[in-house]
Amino acid sequence: MNKTLNISVLITLLLILNACSSTTYLSHVATEEFRTDGQRSEWTGRFQIPEGEKFALGLSHNKNYLYVAISSIDQDFRRQLAMGGLVLWLDAKGGKRQDLGIKFEGIVSGEKRSGASRRGQQRSNQDRERRLELPNMFDGDLTLIVTETKAGKSLGPADLLASANSIDETIFIEYQIPLAMLGDEFNMDELGLGLESTIERPAISGGRSGGMNSGMGGGQRGGRSGGMGGGKSGGGQRGGGSPGSGMDQNDIEVWTKVRFPQ
Repeated sequence: MNKTLNISVLITLLLILNACSSTTYLSHVATEEFRTDGQRSEWTGRFQIPEGEKFALGLSHNKNYLYVAISSIDQDFRRQLAMGGLVLWLDAKGGKRQDLGIKFEGIVSGEKRSGASRRGQQRSNQDRERRLELPNMFDGDLTLIVTETKAGKSLGPADLLASANSIDETIFIEYQIPLAMLGDEFNMDELGLGLESTIERPAISGGRSGGMNSGMGGGQRGGRSGGMGGGKSGGGQRGGGSPGSGMDQNDIEVWTKVRFPQ
């Protein structure tokens, strides 16, 4: 069993280390073997690393679907997604509009974090820390919520799929996105793709908060006021939290442009 795990981790490392750094992606044509099943070998040679980030991104497509894969060996990245979830923003016109998003939730909602008492918060932090250490925390299908600015939030469609696994602290997430979701605006030329993970932190009251409170008031998401940066993280480090509380994690805001071969 250990030998199998080591081989899987080695394959993942090779996939990531062979990726190049970029802010513009070329989507590869998917082979008939592509399935959203958590298998990584079919992604060989299809990963790129967003500039300045700690994860690799792979993109493939056929006439019906866009396939997206995310992989990382970085523990902080895994923890951030576990706490903050992940939203994929899709702009059919190749820009940075946040009108259509696909999201999976983190393991604890922001409402539960902000409403807990200090004693309950500490206990909850300890419980979350133990859960975050589990190697199979990402294991199986993900429940996806589609967010449309005009239509609200909903599940589905049925062929919108995502699967995740974590072997020896290496996270791998794979999506199957129906191109029909992008509507008539999408012409198989280019696509704007944003990745966002935000941990909603309760505002800190009292004299010690200082400038931190002004940047966190009202539950606003850091880095969102000017839009997503081109391939850069916009959240920044937020100190002052205990390990496992989510307060010490970097929010993720990355935007890239996907081009499709003619």
